[in-house]
Amino acid sequence: MKARMIITLLLICISCKDDLKSRYDNVYLEKLLIIAKKSILDQYENRRYDGFVFINNSGDDIGIALRIIEDGNKERGCIAFIKGAIPLERSVGYAAINAAFFDERFKPVGENDFDKLYLEVSVFGKFSRMRDFNDFKLGKESVMVNNYMKKAIIQAQIATEEKDDKEHYLERICIKAGMEPDEYTKKGVILLKSKTVFLRKKFSEINIE
Repeated sequence: MKARMIITLLLICISCKDDLKSRYDNVYLEKLLIIAKKSILDQYENRRYDGFVFINNSGDDIGIALRIIEDGNKERGCIAFIKGAIPLERSVGYAAINAAFFDERFKPVGENDFDKLYLEVSVFGKFSRMRDFNDFKLGKESVMVNNYMKKAIIQAQIATEEKDDKEHYLERICIKAGMEPDEYTKKGVILLKSKTVFLRKKFSEINIE
């Protein structure tokens, strides 16, 4: 009986250690934001890369996104590596450079922009298949919609920012992918979810010294 209790406690401890929020707490996420800011400043000053920087997929299930925001929640750049992003310290730097200078949807950031920018880093856990389109925790899990020809993901926290319910959040993802808003309800469309942790800080308040 005593041995069984010890095994149970060990399993609980292992489960706790494997929790995404435990592994990637705010202290660690702040370190990633420091790397992201340093990478943006270095690219701005030294122009080390001429175009989009790709990572060598490490084969793990962990992903990362770096989002640049200005004027409240107005997006200024966002690049994600959905999986294979370990080590995150490397991948967040590349994602930051890409988001700041090589996201074709937005103009590159410049020195005059720095004071009004925020950086937001997100870490994704393993994406798993959803049973149906209600099978996710709104604001806690990011969702990917994939119809084999088009796909898109929107970070969990954006549902909270936009005050979306599940329906509007899923419609937002479909529109981002260039699909019909209700595509997520169609047969054959794949829905995937991932636990997500994130941290946002003002660019000027990220201490890189």
